[in-house]
Amino acid sequence: TMVPSAPGYVGTVQAACVLALGVFVLSESDAVAYSLLLHAAIYFPITLTGVAFVVALNIKVSAAREGEGAVGAQALGEGGTCS
Repeated sequence: TMVPSAPGYVGTVQAACVLALGVFVLSESDAVAYSLLLHAAIYFPITLTGVAFVVALNIKVSAAREGEGAVGAQALGEGGTCS
């Protein structure tokens, strides 16, 4: 991307919302408040769902970092399919 951003795009999303909502004559503080709620509503459910799947499938993050084959296939069984 052309605009440098922080992890989770915090700041970039807020700037884009302030710019976009300025067209509708919304105050900057209201636009930032909206963008923070929107960002949280999108970011946290997806992140928590991913964490839940990592825990449920017993995926070892250390194995994924070391590149030990198909980590997901270990959790699914020998054939790599759901049973």
